[in-house]
Amino acid sequence: MGDSRTQPLRLGCVGIALGCAGIEPVEDIRGRKDLFGKPLLITRRATADNLVSAAQIIMGEADESTPAVLIRDAPAVFIDGSADIPQIPREECLYFACFDRTGNRIFNKPGINVKQ
Repeated sequence: MGDSRTQPLRLGCVGIALGCAGIEPVEDIRGRKDLFGKPLLITRRATADNLVSAAQIIMGEADESTPAVLIRDAPAVFIDGSADIPQIPREECLYFACFDRTGNRIFNKPGINVKQ
């Protein structure tokens, strides 16, 4: 099940998974080799979010009236039952790194000159 959302500094909506069942929502592919034989150090593939994004193109955002999409042969890791969509701690989040512990934007700090 999914919905649409916006992303910081990006124009347009993309799909995001609100919940999932039968697939691993995030596949950890760290250690796997890239096209040049180098091991991936960071990549965790957001399979559920990616599938929702693909479905949203067909379902539409306006009057398309397509309530569901069937995706076949997706390269997903299948599991029994439902799975929670994992979250990361606030201090590890790229977006929340822009805020200090009090919730103030770092751009308001003395010595940081950023146009808003």
